[in-house]
Amino acid sequence: LPSETELGNILGVSRVTVRQALQKLAVLGLVETRLGEGTFVCEANIAAHVKNSLVPDIYLTPHSTEEVLDFRCAIEVETAGLAARRATPEHISQLKRLMASQLDTEKRTPKSFADDDIAFHMTIAKSTGNSLIIATYELLNDILSSAMMHTVRSLGMEIGIPYHRKLVEAIEARDEHRAIVTMKEHMNTTRQHFLNLIETGDFSVSAQ
Repeated sequence: LPSETELGNILGVSRVTVRQALQKLAVLGLVETRLGEGTFVCEANIAAHVKNSLVPDIYLTPHSTEEVLDFRCAIEVETAGLAARRATPEHISQLKRLMASQLDTEKRTPKSFADDDIAFHMTIAKSTGNSLIIATYELLNDILSSAMMHTVRSLGMEIGIPYHRKLVEAIEARDEHRAIVTMKEHMNTTRQHFLNLIETGDFSVSAQ
């Protein structure tokens, strides 16, 4: 960008006004000031800004995790239906590999189980072939992953497995209706168990 003095002359404002405006733009991540070089327009990173403005994953609470579950209930049901129509053999194989990893009681840990769980749902999203759905999951990946870790720590590692098995079967059979119904049951059951923990005060916010 032109210097502060040049910008002031171009815009008809004082240098102080220009400096204040540039500072605000820097806070927003839109410009970067390099010592001895000047001020440069930054490459747009909309995803990072939107993600940070939603739910900072290091500050997840029972309330914000509940919001993530609400979001998942809203979007993942129809996503499962699209996946049943569009999943490739490679997507189905990946779902089976992730489910097998979750079933491996000798090697799995809460962290690896949560990672496999979010990867399972991400694979379903990718199998829709819908760029907006995929981008949404990628945008919220950190938030979804942290919330998943919290729910696994609180609800254990078994609650979702029967549903994952049914989802793989429905998607492989191209049964859109069964995929939708199964995902709806999966999301609602998880959310209800989580709400029950909040009511009893048993929810743990530790993700370590």
